[in-house]
Amino acid sequence: RFFNIFLHKGLNLVPCLEPFDKLLTQGMVLGETAKDKSTGRYLLPSEWKWDNNSKTGAIEIGTGTNVEVVWEKMSKSKHNGVDPELVVSKFGADAIRLAILFATPPDKPLEWHENTIQGQIRFLRKVNNIVNHFI
Repeated sequence: RFFNIFLHKGLNLVPCLEPFDKLLTQGMVLGETAKDKSTGRYLLPSEWKWDNNSKTGAIEIGTGTNVEVVWEKMSKSKHNGVDPELVVSKFGADAIRLAILFATPPDKPLEWHENTIQGQIRFLRKVNNIVNHFI
């Protein structure tokens, strides 16, 4: 898109300003975020855990107080991001690509779950077995 605009405005080499009829922007990747309800402070993953006995379903480990868990844009300050290198080394690039492609439509936000990648790994194993059977 950048090059097309340059070639249109700067050099007059292409007839149209926009190269596409419709621009599809990718959705945002969201991470599970835990916040202290009273202070609004974002908690580290090691500071909270799921608890079926609490009102919100999650508690702060040190104090046992209820924690608000929401899906928000991944961010270092919210302590809800994942390291792409660690995830790829753990599951493989192909499984991650499939998980991202099939988890949600491209224009909707993606709620990142590592547990959904297991299904993609099983699918890739089945494809690999079929290919190896016929080769």
